[in-house]
Amino acid sequence: MNDSNNNQSNIVVSNSNVSDDDYSIENDDPIDKIDPITVLQDNIDGLSLAMFDALRQLRDAVAPESGNLGNANNKDDTEHALDTDELWKAYKAKDPDVLAMVPTIINSRDDFVRWHAKHEMDKDTELVTQLASIVLEKSRAIDQQVQDHIPGMHRTRQEQKEYIAHLVQENVQVARELEETYEQARQQRDRCRAYIRENTCRALGIEEDPDAVFL
Repeated sequence: MNDSNNNQSNIVVSNSNVSDDDYSIENDDPIDKIDPITVLQDNIDGLSLAMFDALRQLRDAVAPESGNLGNANNKDDTEHALDTDELWKAYKAKDPDVLAMVPTIINSRDDFVRWHAKHEMDKDTELVTQLASIVLEKSRAIDQQVQDHIPGMHRTRQEQKEYIAHLVQENVQVARELEETYEQARQQRDRCRAYIRENTCRALGIEEDPDAVFL
């Protein structure tokens, strides 16, 4: 009996670190069902599409007649349909669409040409700034995804191999410890069963059946 108690003291199972929350179905944090690599690939695809769209819009701004003729987004508006001379004539004719584009009153053609050149430059600057902002935002999203959810990207190939080998060794050690713990638990179980069987038979005054199997 004492030997059994001593052996029992060697194996201690503690559930002090286990709470009901660990196995609760409800969780305040949303479950991310997409793996980080898929999210990263989606971000890279988004960056590629943003860069392609930026190049397309820049081309349309420089030469709108050169492409996307069947695209619904390629609108043939007044400003694109008319060159500077035609815009000036439309402005002098008080075309409402052209008047809406010009913020101030212009009396001479030279002033109108300068305004139109500056207006086109401002439009190009705004477009480039907007497209660059979109591309940079997509790029930052990729950097953030790599930093937050894909650890080890900073390692070299050799460092990755060494780290993987280290993890394999840790797994081997943990597996060995689990096997040892299982063997200790099995021996303790057999001792407990033998003690119960022996003392029960003695207390009841019956002869123990050596062929009896206890599950």
